[in-house]
Amino acid sequence: MLRITTLPKDSTADEAIAVIEREGSVIVEDAVRGGLVHRLNEDLGPIASSWSPGSRFDDEIMQMAHGKSTKRFTSLPVRSSAFLEMMGDARVAAVADHFLLPHCGSYCLNTGQLMEIGPGEPDQFLHRDDLNWPGSNPRLTYSVHTITALTDFTGDNGATVVAPGSHLWEDPDRYPSGDELTQAVMPAGSMLLYTGQLVHGAGENRTQAEHRRAIEMSFALGWLRTEENHCLAIPLETACGWPERIQMLLGFRGYEHRTPAGRLGLVDYADPVLDLKRRGLVDNDAQPGGVWPLHQPQLVPRAEQT
Repeated sequence: MLRITTLPKDSTADEAIAVIEREGSVIVEDAVRGGLVHRLNEDLGPIASSWSPGSRFDDEIMQMAHGKSTKRFTSLPVRSSAFLEMMGDARVAAVADHFLLPHCGSYCLNTGQLMEIGPGEPDQFLHRDDLNWPGSNPRLTYSVHTITALTDFTGDNGATVVAPGSHLWEDPDRYPSGDELTQAVMPAGSMLLYTGQLVHGAGENRTQAEHRRAIEMSFALGWLRTEENHCLAIPLETACGWPERIQMLLGFRGYEHRTPAGRLGLVDYADPVLDLKRRGLVDNDAQPGGVWPLHQPQLVPRAEQT
């Protein structure tokens, strides 16, 4: 029976990367400590309780993708300080660096969204997230994704369906057979990491009363338009108080590839931080632009973890 490889909480980024290279995804158990899971549920649970299920699109395909009994909302950086901590996760950063930086000067948060699948929701159609960008090259990874379980994922309540190894299929239109699929069954606090080329989809919620809640956090090449418009969703004054890496991930800093030419996201052909300094929204120590990757995050060695 197919299974998604599961690593323990103290596994290194290199171990996770090796599995993703081979299989397209990996589960890391207890990737998000219990206190952070509690804070995420505390911050976002009340919003989910009052949020209406279903899609806000008139398009039939988008309605199918979003589901009729699924709640989803974005703008998580301003809705939860705990999510800002997730954005700085060292292991996730190392995985995103590995898969994305060979193809860009820096990457951005594509989306941070809460997804809560309600009882009776059928299977989501299987898809590759990189197909968000028309004409995407199947030999190039455009995005890296994480799904963090805020409630237990089971085979009955909608655990994500995955086709292991599908990120390596030569035919981008190939559809998996039933014996090529499995589910990301995992306890709350665990994280599924995968590339945008992996075939996957939300599972069917066959329960009578369980709601499967998760956060998807994904990153995309810095020269792509992101799924979420952070600069409209997040007040400028709020973003200015956050660390430089967070500002860069959210698109509040200019993008520069490996040469001085081709810079994106500018204000009067200068990095936005210069305009923000002129307006008194950031302090005078703020530097224009940013060196990416920033200092490689160091994970605590296993022997030092408690």
